[in-house]
Amino acid sequence: MSRRTASWLVGLALLLAGGGLIAWLLMTPPLELPDVAIADLDGEPKTLESWAGKIRVVNFWATWCKPCREEVPMLIAAQRDLTDHDVQIIGLAMDDADTAARFAQEYEINYPVLADTSAVMRVQDQLRAGQGLPVTLVVDRRGRIEARAVGEITREDLDRMLAPLLKQP
Repeated sequence: MSRRTASWLVGLALLLAGGGLIAWLLMTPPLELPDVAIADLDGEPKTLESWAGKIRVVNFWATWCKPCREEVPMLIAAQRDLTDHDVQIIGLAMDDADTAARFAQEYEINYPVLADTSAVMRVQDQLRAGQGLPVTLVVDRRGRIEARAVGEITREDLDRMLAPLLKQP
């Protein structure tokens, strides 16, 4: 067998194996929102199910993350614009509550912020949201993750992720 043929067969085997992995990943059941309680900035424990029945935009962020800070004004405007569409933005801060509260007050954040580094990291791990920041998940009214973005998003990105869900009753 020639070297070229052997390379082609190895490549085909890897492609098929990768396709099998992708098919397996696509067949896995949708992730459920974890039942992890995280205190909001008033000290009240909340879970992501606290807003069940709404379309949820879950944003993992931190005060020390420059792209996160740059994304916050867009999320504030989106919350203001989308409240009548039953959309709830929820910030999950990788900070302690005092740091997150000072930041939320300074930026006049108009959506709930839950803050507890270890609890937020557990949620991020359970949702396989990735390790980078910011990470944004769009969750439908039934609690299924319908879209995911790693890195800073624009309003156009958010609107594109929300569009299919806003058309549903």
